Amino acid sequence: MIKKENQTIEFKQNWRDEYLQYVSGFANAQGGTLFIGVDDNGNVIENVLENSVETSASLAKHFGVNERTIRRDLQFLQAKGIIRRVGPDKGGHWEIVGQ
Repeated sequence: MIKKENQTIEFKQNWRDEYLQYVSGFANAQGGTLFIGVDDNGNVIENVLENSVETSASLAKHFGVNERTIRRDLQFLQAKGIIRRVGPDKGGHWEIVGQ
């Protein structure tokens, strides 16, 4: 679990262009962080936790988005140090950093 949402932290399970309003709001205020791939309670997407070898195609189907969205969200989580990929694309798995 990450922190709780507040004036500088916002959680979204996947990216939608309408979330640019949060980025704009953070830029016009004291700053903030928009976490993609995290539910409203601060939990990293359950599928990544429960099935670390799940493919981007199966995650896309589960969440009703395209694979590109899943790959972008996973890259975002990696860049923020929330998850990391262990092993190769085929045969590797995801790990939640610090859990």
